[in-house]
Amino acid sequence: MVPPVALAALASITLYLLPALIGLAAGRRREPFTRCLDAGAAMALDAVAVLLLARWLPLSDATWVARGAWLAAALVAWRRGALRLRPSLTSLALLGACVALVWQGFHRISYELALWDRDWHVPLVSSLRAQRAPFDNVFLPRAALRYHYLGDVVAAMIQSLARGRINASLALSLAHDVYLSLTAAVVALACHFAALSGPPRSVARGLLGAAAGLAGAWATIFASPFVLTHAPLRELLETSDSGPLCGHSYLPFASIAYRPHVVVAGYFLAQTLLAMAAVARADGRGPDTRRHLAALLAAAAPLALCDEASHALVGGALLCSAWLVPGSLGRRWLAGVAVAAGYLALLPVMSAGLDGSLAIGGAASHVELVPWRHLKLFEEPVTLEDRALFFRVLKRDYGPQLGAAAVALVAALWTRRRAVIAPAVFYAALTAASLFAALRVEVNQAPEEGHRFVTASMLLAPALAAWVVASTRGAWLPRLAMVAVIVASGGSGWAWRSAFIRHRFVAQALPSERRWTGTYNPNEVDCLRFSGPPRRGQPPVEYVDAEIAYIWAGCQPVRLLGGASKWNLAVHGIRTGWLAHSGYLAQGPEVAPAAVVCETSPLRSWPSMPCGWATSHLRCVRQGIFTRCDLPASQREDFYRNLH
Repeated sequence: MVPPVALAALASITLYLLPALIGLAAGRRREPFTRCLDAGAAMALDAVAVLLLARWLPLSDATWVARGAWLAAALVAWRRGALRLRPSLTSLALLGACVALVWQGFHRISYELALWDRDWHVPLVSSLRAQRAPFDNVFLPRAALRYHYLGDVVAAMIQSLARGRINASLALSLAHDVYLSLTAAVVALACHFAALSGPPRSVARGLLGAAAGLAGAWATIFASPFVLTHAPLRELLETSDSGPLCGHSYLPFASIAYRPHVVVAGYFLAQTLLAMAAVARADGRGPDTRRHLAALLAAAAPLALCDEASHALVGGALLCSAWLVPGSLGRRWLAGVAVAAGYLALLPVMSAGLDGSLAIGGAASHVELVPWRHLKLFEEPVTLEDRALFFRVLKRDYGPQLGAAAVALVAALWTRRRAVIAPAVFYAALTAASLFAALRVEVNQAPEEGHRFVTASMLLAPALAAWVVASTRGAWLPRLAMVAVIVASGGSGWAWRSAFIRHRFVAQALPSERRWTGTYNPNEVDCLRFSGPPRRGQPPVEYVDAEIAYIWAGCQPVRLLGGASKWNLAVHGIRTGWLAHSGYLAQGPEVAPAAVVCETSPLRSWPSMPCGWATSHLRCVRQGIFTRCDLPASQREDFYRNLH
C-alpha cells in the first residue's frame, strides 16, 4: 500500500507542474523544443502570478486560485481545439532518462539528509503558506523578508498543494528534484533539436543529438570546478572525504543546488542560454523565434527573485552578444539589443516590485572592489603575490569555464555559423564578467559569498559544450574538446557526490545533516496525523521545544525566535533556554510567545524544564506527537523564569 505522504507528494507535484503541462500542449505545429520552452515560460508566468495574488491572499490560497485559473484556461483552449500534445517517443525517452539521472544521483541525499541551510528554510517555507506578500522573516518577527525567496515559495506551493500533509523539508526536496529534472530535460531536448535542425536529417544525427544531450544534461546537474586531477583514479573512486573534491572558492552545483533558490535559478539560466541559441540558429527568422524570445524574457522574471547576481551577469552577456552578433536575439540588430536590455531591466523591476534582495533594506548593503584574490571557502584566500599558486587555483576552479569559453570561440571561428558564434560570444562575456566579479568584488565583507558570481558560468559550461557538439557539423577537433569539458565538469561533480554519499552513509552514526532535525525524519512525517490540519491566519509566535522544533515548524505555520546573521536574514538556530529568555525580553511584548509546544511522549527520561512547567501549569491539547499549551499573558513571567 502506498503511504499517504507519498500519494500527497505525487499529487502536489502533478498540480504544481500543471502550467508546464498546459504550455507543452498549447498550440500546433511546433518543434518539441519550442514546446519545452513554452512550458518553462508558463512556469515563470505562474510564479509571478502567484506572488501577485499573494498581495491579497495567503500564499496557500493564491496557489490554489492560480491552479483554478490554469484549469479554466486549459478548458477554454481545449474547447477551441488549441490543446494538442502528442510527444514523440524520443522526447519521452529523453525526459525519462533525465528523471532517472536525477533519481539515481540524488535520491539518498534528497530524502535521507537535510543539506545546507534547511534549518532556516524549513520553518520559512511552512510560514510562507499562511502569509501574504510582502513576507516576514520567520525567525525575526519584526523583520521583513528581503531575499531571493522564490525557491522557498516554490516549496511552500508544493506543500500547499499537498493540503499540508507533507513536511516543509520534503517539499524542499521535491522542489529540488523537480527543478533539477527540468534543467536536465531542457538541455537534452535542446541538443536533440539542434542536431535535427536543418538538412540532412538522419537517424545518426538524431542519435548523436540525443547522446550529446544526455551527456550535457548529466554534466549540467553535476557541474563542478575541475578536481579530477587532485587524486589518483583509485582514490577518487574510494575516498570518503568530499572536501578536497570541492573547489578552492566554490562548491559543485550538486551541493549548492540544495539551497532552494539556486536549483530554481539553474533551470531558468539553462532556459535563457538555450532559447538564445535556438534564436541564433534560425538567424532570428525561424517560425518559432517569437516564442523563443518570449521564453527567454519570461525566464528573467523568476530569475530576478532567485539569483540576482547571475541575472545581472547573464543580462550583460546577452547584451554583449546582441551587440556584437546581429541576429542572435532577433532579425534586426536594434531589436536584439532591446531584448537584452529588457532582460536586464527586469532585474530591478521584479526585485524591487516583489521585495527581492535588491529592494530597499535588502541583504546586499555594502559592495566594494578588493585586490585580486581567490575566495576563502575551506582554505585561506590566495592573493596574486603568490603567482604560481594563484594561477594553479585558477586552473583548478575555473578550468571547465575557461575551457568551454575558449573552445566555443574556436568553434565559432571554425564554423562561422551564427548558431555557434552567438552562444560562444555570450558565454565568453559571461565567463569574463564572472571571473572578474569572483576575484575582485566583495559583498558585506564576506569573501566566501563571492561564489554567487560563479553559479551561472559553472552551470552553463557543460550545457554550452553539449550544444556545440550537437549543433556543429564537422569541426571534430573543437567538438572533441567540448566532450573533454563535459567530462571534466560533470566527472568532477560526480566524484564529489560519490565521496559525499560514501562518507554520510557508510558510518553507523546519524549523519550531521540530520542531527538537527531531532528524533524524526521530516521527509517521512505525516503532518495531518502528527499535528492536525494546517492552521490558517497569520502564523503565531510560539516557543517550541528544541527536540521537535523543526518537525513542528515544518508542519504548522509558526514564527520562532532566532538570531540574525550579518546578512540580517539567516539565523544561527532557534533560540531556546536562556538565549530565548533574553531574546523575548529584548523584543518586547509584541513578539511574546502565545503557546508552548512540547513532545507528547519524550524519548528522554524527563522533559525539558519549560515543557515540564508548561504541561503542569497551562491548558494543553494533545495532537499526535505534539502537545500545545496556550500561554496567557498573565503567566508569561513564570514561563520566562523556567527557561533554562
